[in-house]
Amino acid sequence: METNAVRLTSSEPLPNRMLKIRKLFWLCLACTVLGVFDTFFIGAGILGFCIVYIIHNFALTICRNQLRDMKFLYGDLTADELFVQMQSVLLAQYQGAVLIERDAERKIVFTFDGYIYDLHLHENHTFSLWWRMNAGKAFLSLDDYKGYRKLLTAYGILGYHIQQCCSLPDAV
Repeated sequence: METNAVRLTSSEPLPNRMLKIRKLFWLCLACTVLGVFDTFFIGAGILGFCIVYIIHNFALTICRNQLRDMKFLYGDLTADELFVQMQSVLLAQYQGAVLIERDAERKIVFTFDGYIYDLHLHENHTFSLWWRMNAGKAFLSLDDYKGYRKLLTAYGILGYHIQQCCSLPDAV
């Protein structure tokens, strides 16, 4: 069993690793407001905003892609058994907001809040979720941070309920 695999204790969103970087925008705003007293601060604030924006988008891309590599602990349930159990759990708790279906290759696919999540079960008792968008959303996505927060929420919900449906070993 993989030791760095995640075991979720609740369905809350995963930790947001972008919060520290986003605080730098407030620092740039404060610097720009100080420009009332000295024009140097206006230039420093605007230049700082541009630099923070580039760093923010780069870090956001990394964080979003690292979600795809995240491994979660998984028990001994087969994909067919998981599919049946997840249908009833998701329908009862989310009243159709989370759609579960099978793709052409019979893999489990979840659709939630505008994103599609492919479930990959691994032989070492772990699973991963591969998120993707439909083509229209991919080209018209304007707020990547909002999408990142949606991904964190969905990973928490889906990961937790998948782990609850299968029997995980106690010694973790």
